[in-house]
Parts: sequence; structure tokens; C-alpha cells
Amino acid sequence: MIFQIITYVLAAIAGIAVSVWSGLSAPGYLEPYFRSAKKKAPSGLFLSVLVTVVQAVFFGLGYKDPFLVATVPLTGLFSLLVLVDARTHKLPNVLTFLAAGAALLGAVVGSILLLVQYKATVSIIAILVGMAIWALPMWVLNLMGGGVGRGDVKLAPVIGGWLGLYGAGVSFGGLLSALLIGGAYALFLLLTGRATWKSSVPFGPSLVLGAVIAWFITGGGVSLW
Repeated sequence: MIFQIITYVLAAIAGIAVSVWSGLSAPGYLEPYFRSAKKKAPSGLFLSVLVTVVQAVFFGLGYKDPFLVATVPLTGLFSLLVLVDARTHKLPNVLTFLAAGAALLGAVVGSILLLVQYKATVSIIAILVGMAIWALPMWVLNLMGGGVGRGDVKLAPVIGGWLGLYGAGVSFGGLLSALLIGGAYALFLLLTGRATWKSSVPFGPSLVLGAVIAWFITGGGVSLW
């Protein structure tokens, strides 16, 4: 029980840190992307509230998640990535790098807590395989001009590694969900005349949604608590 409480406390601290950063520093980093796309940049208050609400939701959903320290800040940062990509068709490097750092820190903390309490170890191979499962297809699609941008390629291994904490199968399921969602959305835009074959379609939201579905169904509910 004590280790579960420690997980909750550390996840809350990580989430608060992301919320504060979103309100104070994120607007300065993200404003150029919105300006370039000729869109109105959201205020720091809006970003902070958005991130806080998303993190609170996933904190509640993932109360059995042994890697909640990674999940909470990651989902907060994912919400920013989805917002920016949907409005500007760009995935800022600063958000991707912060997500990678949050995933790494949360993975280390979660692994230590599991090892101390249950002598259970996390498969490094599963994490690496999870990263490869996401990174390689995105890289190939980018080379083929399949509507996948460099930002998607950078984000893919971060998501794959996070899902890989729960097993390579979870990571594969997340990628499959993401591709199906992205493909269905692109087809919808084509059929409704809202896009052409040459149009740029934001793929980041599909990546995040597919990952979240996989986490919710087979990842976050799997725990030794």
C-alpha cells in the first residue's frame, strides 16, 4: 500500500509540474507555431487548465497503473501535442522532448517501485521492441510520403516505449489502433471533400488516441497493486 501511495504522490507532483510549465512557459514556445499557421495562440491559462483536466482524468482512470508517474505527465503533454498538431499541423520538438523525458523518468521510478515491492522487473526488450514497432513504420511512411511528418516520426518511439512498459503486444495494439483511426479520418476527409490526396492531415492526434485506447484496454489496468 505504501508504494501505491508513493506512486500517487509522485504522479501528482509530476502532473503539477507539467501544468505549471504549460501555463508559464508553453505559450512562449508554442506561439510561433500558431503564428506561422495564422491561428490565434491559446493563453497560458487555457493550456494549464486543459493539461490539468486531462491529467486528472487519467490519474483517476489509471489508479491501478504501476507507471502512473509516466502516464500522468505524458497524457498532459500529449494533450498539448494534439492541440498544436490539430491547429497548426506541427508537432513541436520541445513537447516531444519533454514527453521523452517524462516517459524515461516515470519508467525508472515505476520500475524501481515494482522491484522493491514485488521483486518484479520490467522487460527492457519489450520497451525497445515497443519503440521499434512504432518508429519503423512511421519512418517508412515518412520516406514514402504517406502523410507522416518528421514530428510524427520523433513522437512515435516515445509512445511506443511508454506502451512497451506494459508489453510489446500493448505497443503493437496501440500502433494498429492509431493507423486505423488515422486512415479512417483521412478517408472521411476525402469522401466529404474536405481534403485531397495532396492535403496535409495532422496524424499526431491519431497516434495519441490509438495509444490511449491501447493503454486503457490492456495497459493501465494491468497492475500488481
